[in-house]
Amino acid sequence: MLRAIILFTFFLITAATGHTQTFYGGLFPEIAVSTKIGKGYKYTFKVESMHGLFFDNEAVNKDWNYFHDRTDLQTFISHKLTPFQNLTLGMQYRVEEGHNTFRSIQQISFVVLRDHARMGHRIRADQTYLPDASDQYRIRYRFSYEKPLQGLDLNPGEIYLILSDEVIYSYVPSESDMENRINIAIGYYQNATNKFQIGIDFRTDKILEPGSRNRAWLKMGWYTNI
Repeated sequence: MLRAIILFTFFLITAATGHTQTFYGGLFPEIAVSTKIGKGYKYTFKVESMHGLFFDNEAVNKDWNYFHDRTDLQTFISHKLTPFQNLTLGMQYRVEEGHNTFRSIQQISFVVLRDHARMGHRIRADQTYLPDASDQYRIRYRFSYEKPLQGLDLNPGEIYLILSDEVIYSYVPSESDMENRINIAIGYYQNATNKFQIGIDFRTDKILEPGSRNRAWLKMGWYTNI
């Protein structure tokens, strides 16, 4: 099953890059700090930032140069409904060239344990409030697959593989679009407090609109509990 997932992911990336009109990417560091704030509740503060290193468009030559794409500041409060289900509310403030935006977030997620792997499902809705355009509404579904690469269970000091695919439908008045996000990463589980991940975040949007856009990021994450 794992080999089939990797091959299918590679096929999607190859197919998408072969028909794109715009392609760019770079580095994507993120850090998330979480803490318990009561029985069954957790607070998370997260910072993620995209730093472009190259840009390729049909109308222009390849341009290898640094540019700041965006930086997101996010806060979440989650409530554990069961050991495997979480309800989360969040907010995001995005800093990008031209204008900054605010977003509200609602999501429910649950995990299924099977064959020494964790399969996660997440349904998220968000609303982005734009200062000079119509507000944007999105519904998102993400499936993730996480499996230890050393032994049957994940123990401190071991590495793991995580794959995910997310489909996003967005709507603004008189216009809609779809986006797909594929992630392939290797993680290091240091202990119950810290884990690290590095991998590829590949995004395709403007699927329903003319002129597709693909983005590939080298994503590096640190996730800690205090």
